[in-house]
Amino acid sequence: RGKRAVFYHAHGLVKEITGYGYSVREKKTAYFVKKYKKACKRKTAENLLFLSEREPEPGGNLDCIRSVMQKRQEDYTEFIDTRPIHKLPYSRIRKAAKLAAAAKVIVLEDFYPQLHAAELREDTKVVQLWHACGAFKMFGLSDIGKVSHLKQSTKNHRSYSVAAVSSEAMVPFYSEAFGIAPECVLPLGVPRTDIFFDKGYRKRVRARLHETYPELVGKRVVLFAPTFRGSGNKDAYYPWERFSVDAFLEVLPADTILVIKNHPFVKQKFDCREEGRGRVLDLTGQENINDILFITSLLITDYSSCIFEASLLAVPMLFYVFDLEEYVKSRDIYFDFASFAPGKQVKDFEELKEETG
Repeated sequence: RGKRAVFYHAHGLVKEITGYGYSVREKKTAYFVKKYKKACKRKTAENLLFLSEREPEPGGNLDCIRSVMQKRQEDYTEFIDTRPIHKLPYSRIRKAAKLAAAAKVIVLEDFYPQLHAAELREDTKVVQLWHACGAFKMFGLSDIGKVSHLKQSTKNHRSYSVAAVSSEAMVPFYSEAFGIAPECVLPLGVPRTDIFFDKGYRKRVRARLHETYPELVGKRVVLFAPTFRGSGNKDAYYPWERFSVDAFLEVLPADTILVIKNHPFVKQKFDCREEGRGRVLDLTGQENINDILFITSLLITDYSSCIFEASLLAVPMLFYVFDLEEYVKSRDIYFDFASFAPGKQVKDFEELKEETG
């Protein structure tokens, strides 16, 4: 992370003095803008485009809307590529630009940076579904001056025509985070939480999970679902040295299994001894966290917005916040954590084991 900070500083100085930079991301973003402008002259805006650089999670907001369109047999296009733009081949960037230029409606569920660098055509509407339910940790433009390195002049997020949120209480937070007027933030609810009010779905999901993962049958499930550290997709990580899977398994009762669900940005894998592998299950990238909550006895998290979904199911929660002061200082949250978090807070791994065992 120190090398990254030096790079950003050096790049900023060079660009300020010469007007030129050596950032691959900026060069490829400029290429996207160039191809978008060119394609706008040739194409009319008539399609609906699902655009994302994260794989749509089954049951997530984008996936829910896409499923409805499939049932209605309505046409749409999509460009899904999980690589950040500096790792995208120029051919893929060109394709994304052309699809965006032909879209009358662009649907997002996360930040898609290069889109905001372009001057979008007036007849194109951008709908932001956002992947989280509610607002807990600060994000978007609320994060200016902190870990994201954003400046007040940034165009990021400001291109959204409308954004859907879970409730009226969330409107001011999302308005600030996206830099859009409050009337553009619509408290329509979020598609991903509809399942919590469907008893038939709950029964089917529990049966499917037990059939797919027979080791879960008859077990008490402790779900460990922390958020990422870092500034975003390109450098996200979780400090696994602060959570020893082996040591944690030692205090868990025999009837309990540990399920790990990392943030989609985190590519690291946990490690544990061979004898513990039958008692831990990593479902990162395999299952929607909302489905897992249906079989969860205890949720251990930190600053993740999954607490809102867990609250709908009255799942007991424990907050492992070893870096609370550092996190609040560098990123901050929208509420006073001590009074807002719906569960006990622990800052030490030994205390976490005591509370869980």
